[in-house]
Amino acid sequence: MTRPGLLVGGLVAGVCLVAGVAEAQVPRLIAYQGRLTEADGDPLEGDHTVAFRVYDAETSGSRLWEEEHRVTLEEQDNGVFSLVLGSLNSFGSLDFNHPLWLSLEIDGEGEMAPRSRLTAVGYALNADTLDGLDSDQFLNASNLSSGTVPDARLSSNVSLLGQSIGSAELADGAVETAKLAAGAVTSAKVADGALTAGDLAADSVGEDELASGAIRAGDIEAGDLPAFGRVSASASSTLAIGTSDTTLLSVTVNKASETSALLILASVTISNGSGGGKVVSVALRRDGAVVDSGYTATLGSNDQTVVSLHTLETSSASGIHTLDLQASTDKTVVNAAARRLTVVELP
Repeated sequence: MTRPGLLVGGLVAGVCLVAGVAEAQVPRLIAYQGRLTEADGDPLEGDHTVAFRVYDAETSGSRLWEEEHRVTLEEQDNGVFSLVLGSLNSFGSLDFNHPLWLSLEIDGEGEMAPRSRLTAVGYALNADTLDGLDSDQFLNASNLSSGTVPDARLSSNVSLLGQSIGSAELADGAVETAKLAAGAVTSAKVADGALTAGDLAADSVGEDELASGAIRAGDIEAGDLPAFGRVSASASSTLAIGTSDTTLLSVTVNKASETSALLILASVTISNGSGGGKVVSVALRRDGAVVDSGYTATLGSNDQTVVSLHTLETSSASGIHTLDLQASTDKTVVNAAARRLTVVELP
């Protein structure tokens, strides 16, 4: 038998991917039809092997796929055969988006030349578009109407939020402290007025969260700081000071907090009528205990002085306390005129 020829009628029906129906996966199969003839054009009969191979170049190149079919021809076939490529050996990951060439070999007598380039039939060209959009545009979100792709169809790695995320895209409580890197939120990233007192948990801002000088007098408006307890008493009458402690002024304060402190301020005028030097002592007491006894002086005949005392008392518990301004002398005939006793509770 002479070397067979192959008449494909200009690649009868072309070489095309068999289209699937809507909503179904397109099968990776190629319908192929050809005609086997002798070199003189007479059709072949009987059993023959036809090997198909796909290359990435018209000559040489790399062999990407191959499959061998057995064709049985009767006289009435006139040498014409039809088969489906990919039915015996799957195309697998063969990428049809790049130029490919198909070669044939009949009955093991060597590949025929030239190779045929795989092309698309007319209607198959529409498979590369969708409603007029080229497949390259399918990944462009601007070409999709709102609601076109349900969330369930999207990978967890797909974001619909663009390059920035606004508060409207975040559910309440979605961003927790643990999800923020250290220093991720700075004052420059927070719009003026974006944070209000209602956004801050109780005691969430302490001394450690405030830089030195972060709060200045101009940053505090009237009513920003809670009021603290303050009580005061004053007198202008003159009392004689004895050799034992004499109470000049007394105030009662209801201390609101265990951790607060009491700032105590006192002022009194001491005078000696006659009789030479007399030693005078002035003290502040809280509930009978001395909290400040820092003033002791000797007054000469007809001497007078103004004594001012102040102390910060931090050891008292919360509740009711009595603060006393007291004075004593080593000799009689010393008078005192109390001016003021003020107590302020500080946080």
